[in-house]
Amino acid sequence: MKTPFVDRASEMRYLLELAERGSPLPLFIYGPEGCGKTRLLEELREEAKRRGYLVLYVDAKERDHRRALRGSSREIAEVALEVLTAAGSLGTALAWALARVIDLYDRRLRFRGRRVLLMVDEVVEGIGLSDVERYAKALHDLVRELVEERGAESVLAIATTSEGSSRELLSRHGYLRLSYLWNLDEASFTELARALGAPSTVVERVFELTSGNPRALIDIATLGWRTDQWLEALYAERVRPLRYERVVVERVRELEEAIEDPDALAHADPALRRLLVEKNMVMYLGHPLTPETRPRPRRGLGIGEEFAWQLNAYRILAKRLVDSIS
Repeated sequence: MKTPFVDRASEMRYLLELAERGSPLPLFIYGPEGCGKTRLLEELREEAKRRGYLVLYVDAKERDHRRALRGSSREIAEVALEVLTAAGSLGTALAWALARVIDLYDRRLRFRGRRVLLMVDEVVEGIGLSDVERYAKALHDLVRELVEERGAESVLAIATTSEGSSRELLSRHGYLRLSYLWNLDEASFTELARALGAPSTVVERVFELTSGNPRALIDIATLGWRTDQWLEALYAERVRPLRYERVVVERVRELEEAIEDPDALAHADPALRRLLVEKNMVMYLGHPLTPETRPRPRRGLGIGEEFAWQLNAYRILAKRLVDSIS
């Protein structure tokens, strides 16, 4: 079944308003793996097309060229397919070929007077962390070109990333906007869980483990709601390997403090903080996409004022790891 799209009303409203007036700065959205960034873009894409926008959507990690362009406006997708000649990941090639797509489309059909929405999903996974700053600047220049030289009425460029280290790199620059999307709140998560057939007896437990993460919810659903089995797999694949990281062994006390209060990471050894971010276990709560996006601090769920564990399960399993080291 197709997973229902729940909540995100404030985020959709904000992005549609931003698209209508346009933005000279590309918007980069980061957030926990599986929190719903791709689904938000897909819903935004369809609504924008209904409103008459010219939409180019690129899944930067996709290898199949038609899937990489899924949902784009047909007229510009056809041009993009002509431009695509590079080998390797086709989504990546499309991401880098946007300027060529824009040029060819404008020569044939013109951007003048059009409202344009450009979306590049999972940009870091597609182009690589080392190129994300250069790509952000290229998107900025492309937006300016579309408005100043090609006469577009409005342009909004959005890129998403689940790769935690990209936030630190991107935050150094003034030619982009950077915001985060968080997991679902408890009411919206409960609505989604019930739509997926969750027994009422497990919904609260699953929310506490996943911090409201939709993909984690779906993973647990596919296991027949066996949370213990899901936790064991998560520990084996994501958490237990941390015991072989020197900084974890040397800074186990600081890790223990971060388990109790994620904001302790603000004063922790930078190498430990960097490792947890790179492993997509914790994230910095910078500027939320909308005020409603910001989660309420709850230490019991691993959410602080400045830092949060992407899943509360990571925090719980990290405690298990600390006990095994001590």
